[in-house]
Parts: sequence; C-alpha cells; structure tokens
Amino acid sequence: MQASQTDLRTAGKTSFVTHVFISLLLSNAEKNMYWSRFFEVFEEARDRFLEEVAPHILKSIFSGSLIPISIELKHLLEVFPGQTLEIYMTLEKQESRFIVKAEYMRDEDGGKNCVAKATQRLHALADEMKLLDKKQYPCAEIPIFVRSGDIGPLGEVHWVTFAHWLGYAREKFISQEVPQVMEMMKKGLVIITRETSINFINPSHFGEVVIVRVRVQDICKFRLSILHFEFVKLNNGKEELLAQATQKLAYAQVNHITDNVEAALIPTEFLKIGGKYLMNKSAKFFSNLARFVVKGIE
Repeated sequence: MQASQTDLRTAGKTSFVTHVFISLLLSNAEKNMYWSRFFEVFEEARDRFLEEVAPHILKSIFSGSLIPISIELKHLLEVFPGQTLEIYMTLEKQESRFIVKAEYMRDEDGGKNCVAKATQRLHALADEMKLLDKKQYPCAEIPIFVRSGDIGPLGEVHWVTFAHWLGYAREKFISQEVPQVMEMMKKGLVIITRETSINFINPSHFGEVVIVRVRVQDICKFRLSILHFEFVKLNNGKEELLAQATQKLAYAQVNHITDNVEAALIPTEFLKIGGKYLMNKSAKFFSNLARFVVKGIE
C-alpha cells in the first residue's frame, strides 16, 4: 500500500486506500452487512491509514489526547459476506481538529460503486462538551449496564460501543412500543438504515448504568422515520449527557413468493406511537394526517 506522507501537524490533506474483506461475522439475519459493522470497518481502516500516513495522530488517539467527538455514516448500498471493500480514506486538519473521511467502494460490472460514506471528527480538547438539553420530550428509556467488553484500552467506553448500544436500543424500543412491527418483520418487513450520526460528549466507564432515551424526531411523508437517541448517566445525583445520535430509517417489504423487495410506507403501528414520542410539530402533522388517511381506508 502506498500513501502520501504529508505532515498534518502543519495543516494539509492526504489520502490512502486499503481493503477490507467482509466475513460472515459482519453479517446479520438478513444475510447482509449489519449497519453498525460499518463503524468497526471504519476504525480498522482508519488505524491502518493513520499508521501509514500520520503515526503521531494515531499515537494521540491511543493515548487519549485526541478523542472522537462525532461520527456520521450514510448507507447507500447493501454489502454481503464474501465481498471485498476498497476503502478510500482522506484526512484533513482544521484548526485543533482532524477530520477523517471514508468512502466504501465495491467493484461492480467493471466499475466501482460507493456503498457507504463516513466522516469522523477528532478533537484535542473537550471544548465540544454540551449540557443536557433541559427541554424534555416524552421518551422510552432503555437501561444498559456497562460491561468489560464495552471498554476500550483507555478505560472508557469505546466509541464503536455506542453504535452497538444504539442498535440494541432501537430494537428494544420497537419490541416494547410496537411489538406488531416485530411480527411484521418476521413476515417480510425490512427496516433499512439510511443514515446514522453520533456525537460523543462525555465518557462512560465499567459498571455504570447508561440510560438510552429513544424518541421519534421526525416522520417524513410516510416513508422515512428519524429516531433520536440520548445516552445519559447519573453522576453525583445529576444527569450527565454522554452522547446523542440520530438514525434515518426507511421501510421495504419482501415478497416471499417472488423474493422481490419493494419500498413500503411506514407501518401504521409505528405512526400510532409517533404522536406519543414525536419531537417535531411538523412531523406530528404528518403522523396525524397518516392516521386519518389509514382510518379512512379501513
């Protein structure tokens, strides 16, 4: 592998290409690559990248003097076990932060298709810290006990762990609040993750209990729902915000006779809880309208 040796301590930008084979361990029940596994692939590619072009930055990450403050991931195409992804990495320096970007490419029909894009921001200081938003919305709360396997080498919860917690909280939220959707998934309903964004704010440690608050941030014209996640813990009797995340979801239906997959509207059952956990008034309008239309059809 070849890469530019630009010294990013004095500003600049460099790029790098690496390859990652997708094994069965990265797949899920749908037999494709589970969305949170893109974060794991990102970290592996990022560390290879930085080791090659900017080892001083990688050393700062390992020592804890440079920390991830956010990660954004856009899912464009499905990826399956047995495929090899070509990861195009770039690194930029903006004042006191570094921005690592990745494009996940796959060979198809003699060309290359982008299957996902990711952007991670690394900061040398904790000046991005935020206070817990005092404006509270109704939410579902899912407790998570921090296990030893959640902890990274610095003794804090590893940033990828938040992606795994988000996936667990999403499924728990659906199973608790709209169990009918879980039954629909057994009959061919597919939830498609389009975008995931996580902002990291405060650390968490082994033995703590983290509360994941799940809300419906928006409902977009019956086809897309955006979930909002808030990770908090109690610190000396006060709530401390650890991270915030959003995830954009689309829906599809598998025809078990033809095996065709077709785009679907948001399940009526999900729309019904929209009014309970909705954050945006405009989204509430869509929810109420959808319920009215569905009721009229029935």
